[in-house]
Amino acid sequence: MNLNASSQLKETANKAHDIYESHIKAVAKKFKFSPEPSRAEINQSPLVLVIGNHSSGKSSFINQILGLDVQRTSLAPMDDGFTIIAHGDGEEIDGAAVVSNEEWCYQGLQDFGPGLVSHIVMKQQNSEVLKDLTIVDSPGMIDARVDPGSDVHDRGYDFLKVVRWFAQRADVILLFFDPDNPGTTGETLKILKEALQDLDHKLELIMNKVDRFSNHRDFARCYGALCWNLARAIPRLDLPHINIMYLKGHDTPENHLPLKDFDDAREEVFAKVKNAPAKRVDNIVTQIYEYARALRVHTRVIEEARRDFSGVVWKLRGLTASIFLLGSSVTSVVYSTTEDTPAGWASALVMTVVLTGLSFFGLDVFSKRYQADLLERLNAVFEKAFHQELTLGHHSEDLRALWAGVRARVLLILESGAGSLPKLKAKELSQLDHAIVKMLPALRAQIHPGKKEKKEKAEE
Repeated sequence: MNLNASSQLKETANKAHDIYESHIKAVAKKFKFSPEPSRAEINQSPLVLVIGNHSSGKSSFINQILGLDVQRTSLAPMDDGFTIIAHGDGEEIDGAAVVSNEEWCYQGLQDFGPGLVSHIVMKQQNSEVLKDLTIVDSPGMIDARVDPGSDVHDRGYDFLKVVRWFAQRADVILLFFDPDNPGTTGETLKILKEALQDLDHKLELIMNKVDRFSNHRDFARCYGALCWNLARAIPRLDLPHINIMYLKGHDTPENHLPLKDFDDAREEVFAKVKNAPAKRVDNIVTQIYEYARALRVHTRVIEEARRDFSGVVWKLRGLTASIFLLGSSVTSVVYSTTEDTPAGWASALVMTVVLTGLSFFGLDVFSKRYQADLLERLNAVFEKAFHQELTLGHHSEDLRALWAGVRARVLLILESGAGSLPKLKAKELSQLDHAIVKMLPALRAQIHPGKKEKKEKAEE
């Protein structure tokens, strides 16, 4: 990373974090939103995530781009954990030390338990490439069909969620396929459909080892199989671009395919990896922007639920008060018609206590039943909160996708007690909207001033 790029990355990270601190953090804390992006995460080194089957050439690719023999290579699986390859003096650091270091961005991995932590290692290497970025190598995916609920390939941690965790923080994601395994079943299918969902903008699909083909027919057959399998896993009319390449080495077999175009493709992939610092600048803003948008949906649904619940509770309280007043009147009549004796006083007191107890008991029962009903119709609460936007079709699909991402968190908060929900103030929502609509887009425009000029010319 040159000095200007490094300076811009640091400046952008600081500005994005300032916007978070001033306009987003207080609302996120008040509404118990998902853990905030820490300064370590925002300031993290540009990250490249490498995933694929164990025989797809991941380790060889990493060794070649770094110019070092960092990762072991073999046709059989060699590593069963995540390897974080960062710049340093050759030290190897175990997972416990990695996830507990507050200066790095990996503390969130502790949530996946000791089964994962024991399968993490950081290798520090003195490579020019690593001065500008960090590479994460993942365990080879198991491309075999596994029955639902089976633990035959259990790794001791939730592999899918860990890949998702790294993928969300990565600036470039490389997914390797090889000619011997062009399918998308087992873990590969799950990774594409779930762990990499909505991350197409930073995903690079790579069909590696094209030098293994002896003729054009074998190449066409394998490429066709890969495209067909990807079409099943990626719900899009147009498939994303597939980088077709091979890695130069002493074991490259003789073949009858012209490899010049594939040499160019390899260099393009290398360039995309080395461009991760530039993408990181964009992703810093995007990370805070998407966090704020999800928080906006989260808070508005909770506010709608609070209003809904409060309205019913106040009606029930009014009914309870009416019952109590009626009971008091009945008690007064009983007392007035009873002789002024200890028994009369006791009768009146007992009736008052019983009616009061029944009133509050009824309020509690109705409140709990209504809260349970509220949880069941949570989607309807979302529809009501965003009725205008959804009716007008203003990014309705995007809104629904954001809702799908925060629904579980909202449900958890409501289950803890709908009667103690925080109130969303107009000023808080205004601040959040200002960060989303004005401040973060303005920061992005500072990063890409040329794009704004092109847009203005196009409008003219």
